[in-house]
Amino acid sequence: MIQKTSVLLVLFIVLTTTVFVYPQEGGSQNNEQDKLTQKARREKLIAALESENWVVRRRAVLELSADNNFDSDTPKILLKYMLSAFARVENIPQEELIIFDVIMTITQPSSRNAVLPDILKALESRSSEPKIFLYLLLSLGRMGKTAKEAIPYLEKKLGDSKTDAGIKDIIRVVLANIGYESKDNLSAILKAINSEGPTSLAILSTLGFTGSCDWVTSEMTAELTKMLDKPDSDMAAFGAIVLGILGKKASSASEKLAKAQKASMESENYSSAFIIYGFALAKINPEKKEEALDAVFKKLGPYGFGNHTDWPAMFMVAESLIDKDIINQIIQIISKSDAELLPGAMSMLGVIGYRAKDVTPQLLKIISNFNGKQEPESQRKITELAAQTLG
Repeated sequence: MIQKTSVLLVLFIVLTTTVFVYPQEGGSQNNEQDKLTQKARREKLIAALESENWVVRRRAVLELSADNNFDSDTPKILLKYMLSAFARVENIPQEELIIFDVIMTITQPSSRNAVLPDILKALESRSSEPKIFLYLLLSLGRMGKTAKEAIPYLEKKLGDSKTDAGIKDIIRVVLANIGYESKDNLSAILKAINSEGPTSLAILSTLGFTGSCDWVTSEMTAELTKMLDKPDSDMAAFGAIVLGILGKKASSASEKLAKAQKASMESENYSSAFIIYGFALAKINPEKKEEALDAVFKKLGPYGFGNHTDWPAMFMVAESLIDKDIINQIIQIISKSDAELLPGAMSMLGVIGYRAKDVTPQLLKIISNFNGKQEPESQRKITELAAQTLG
């Protein structure tokens, strides 16, 4: 049986990433927010980006991302945060998670035109900073054809002998995403996928993160499907994300994905692969959706994602493979109140973040259904466990 503290721990995590109640000093949080003008609240959120606590920083980013009423300067402020993040804080895995949240926001259709000029300028000046340069490239890749004016610069970098080979592979994917029509470019991408090494992984992770695969050819899909024969490999897992993005177009991979999910769940190498395979299968074959997700959440166990630190991969799953149908399926699973499935399903909503904010009423109802009150010591332990899980 799952202890109540385990379930409440998961609820704590979910609500901090979906409900978005920014912590204020003293008094009721809701009352404080009611008193603040929109401008003052925005200033507080921007100030919170400088916090030493990464949870506070992420919540500030997510609130800024979720509020459609903020002016066009907000994407620029978030871009500035991304460009300076690693100069101000320790390079921790969670910071990368925040950066991914930022990229998701500044590459939304409503934000693209506001930040594109600044991204192009930053590419010129940040080319010597590999990590920042990579984030800027990924941002362009997510913008699609809006970023076509970046093609001349990217072609120049592609032809520069000083450009790292791995960066060139990423540039090729970005070029394809923003509308660069070149058979040679697609051939180079297919060759890189076939290489089954760091080059292939760079291509696949970029595809998974940018979430745009309309140009992926049938030959590429066939190669990605073959990778599933080695379900313990990183390439198979990242390839599965791409297959999931392709959806029904990759339906021929359904059987292999199901076998890969089963194999990874039975493997002694505890990794996030079974989660990826489950969600990819749910996207490719809707008839397998309930079965695939039930298996994922059951395997996750009482602490949900608390045992997983591979946030980049999980973020790709949340951003690229989660749609309304999947969220509705998760809600159906939660409504069953199955003690084996609830923690995993709830923590997945936490990873999805503000994209699942519409289900907040259901989450609050679940909390209200718990009988009895927690003692102060138990509450302290829940908070402590939540901090450990998030950190």
